[in-house]
Amino acid sequence: MATDLIASLYDRIWTLLSDSFEPHRWPNTALIVWVNEARLKLWQFRPDAFYVTKIVTAYPGDLASTAAIDVMPTYYAFLVNYTVARALGQDAEHAANITMSQFFSGMAGSDAR
Repeated sequence: MATDLIASLYDRIWTLLSDSFEPHRWPNTALIVWVNEARLKLWQFRPDAFYVTKIVTAYPGDLASTAAIDVMPTYYAFLVNYTVARALGQDAEHAANITMSQFFSGMAGSDAR
C-alpha cells in the first residue's frame, strides 16, 4: 500500500519547475489534471505499476493533495517528469520552456520502462 501523498509529488514538481513560492504559478488544480494524465498513460503501458485502479480527482476546495499515491515508488519519477513536461509545454511562449518540456517528456518516456 502506498504511503506517500500526492502533496509529495507536488513538492518535487514545483522544485523542478522552480516554482517554490506561493502562490504557485501552477496550482494544485492544474497539476492534478496532469498527474491524472500521467497515471492514465502509465496504466496503458504498465498496469502492473499500480497498487489500485482509481483516478484521483480534484475540484476547487478539495484536499486531493492528502490522497495516497497509488503507483509503486519506482514510477514516481514518471509522474513527476510527465507533469513537469506538461506544465512547461503550457508555458511554451519561451523557447527555453519548449526545450525543457521536450527534455522532461523524454525523461518521462524512459521512466515508464
